[in-house]
Amino acid sequence: DHNSMGHVVSALLKSVSSLSREDAVRIMLEAHNSGLAVVIVCPLEQAELYRDRLRSFNLGVTIEKK
Repeated sequence: DHNSMGHVVSALLKSVSSLSREDAVRIMLEAHNSGLAVVIVCPLEQAELYRDRLRSFNLGVTIEKK
């Protein structure tokens, strides 16, 4: 799937309230350039919530143990 850069930044900002616009742009560019990016490191329950929110915007998301 392909999403516009604006869509990804918007989805990040709506899904993870602690991110600044600059963080969201940096994450989007990292994912765009390398194919993946770390959005946030947090406890599992919170990560599951963020994963579900981001998936609702049709973004591919996985959770990995640190």
